[in-house]
Amino acid sequence: MDLLSVPVAVVRAVIATILTAAGLLLGLGAVLAIGYEDFSWLLAPLRSAVDLIKWIVWLLGAVWLPVVFVAPWAALAGFWEVGRRSGAVPAWAAPSGSREHATVIVTPGGIATALAHLGIPAMNRAIKEGWQVEFATPPVRVNRRGYQSTFSQVSNRPLWSMRSTRSGRSGMLPGRTWHRRLTSRRSWTWPRSTR
Repeated sequence: MDLLSVPVAVVRAVIATILTAAGLLLGLGAVLAIGYEDFSWLLAPLRSAVDLIKWIVWLLGAVWLPVVFVAPWAALAGFWEVGRRSGAVPAWAAPSGSREHATVIVTPGGIATALAHLGIPAMNRAIKEGWQVEFATPPVRVNRRGYQSTFSQVSNRPLWSMRSTRSGRSGMLPGRTWHRRLTSRRSWTWPRSTR
């Protein structure tokens, strides 16, 4: 039954607040009228309050349209930033095929099998000819976001780094290798031939 009386109490509180503010402003006006010995100062604080309210309403009327257009984009950018900083996708939001299981262990043999099934013609030829993956670093868990490993490319060309993330995406990222001139070079393409 208390919930039925809440709206009445809110209306009473709002009316009491307005009347109290008006009384305080009239009292301030009376003090100003006595101090300046001019009766016109009696309503000056009330006029100033009304002008302030009028200005606030005008400002809200002028600003609401740009805010309505910008707010969704700002919220989207904020949500994107929160998601980017938090890292892992919650299990309920991740696609069912990309959910990582606690019992899965990434091994060099598993990576070699995955490489064999990528469908890259040069790599398929090299595997048929007997090429084996040489790992510079074994698969290592990185920041609880996935695994990272560095291994040799076909025909002992530059090292490649593979990262598998919780989102289910995996990709080949070039590793850094040093050549005869002692300059650092990155290679972004798979070799077209196995020379």
